[in-house]
Amino acid sequence: MEIPNARILADGVVRLGGGTASPYRWYTVGMGILPRIEFTGRLTDITNIQIQYGLSYDRAFDLKYQIFPESKALPAIAIGINDLYGTRLFPSEYFVISRQYYPLDFTLGLGTKRFKSDISVPFLKKVGLFGGVELAMGERFHVMAEYNPIKYEE
Repeated sequence: MEIPNARILADGVVRLGGGTASPYRWYTVGMGILPRIEFTGRLTDITNIQIQYGLSYDRAFDLKYQIFPESKALPAIAIGINDLYGTRLFPSEYFVISRQYYPLDFTLGLGTKRFKSDISVPFLKKVGLFGGVELAMGERFHVMAEYNPIKYEE
């Protein structure tokens, strides 16, 4: 839903999405652009303020690189940068692993800036732990739950 996972879209495959966490509403489009690289554009509507000219939108571009694809022995591992280019209101960097045990898919990661919390790791000031689980109820119906340290009020 909002946390990243270590999966990458296949080349040329497009994903459309959207979500809400008051006072934010966001719309995304992602695409696999090269093997193991995914690009996402995101438009966030901030409903409780007006930035300029009566508009309250943040534009962002994200990039994710899959270091290792998932295999029988190892989980998928990826790194990414959120809000690499744009108005930079919601930047973050992250490291994430994902492992599927069908019908369950687990994700666990560490992130900076927007994902930060009070966890300390050598060479990083503050990072945040995030994770999620997805249950495939059928081919086209999945139930998801996630934890993220994002402080929406800030």
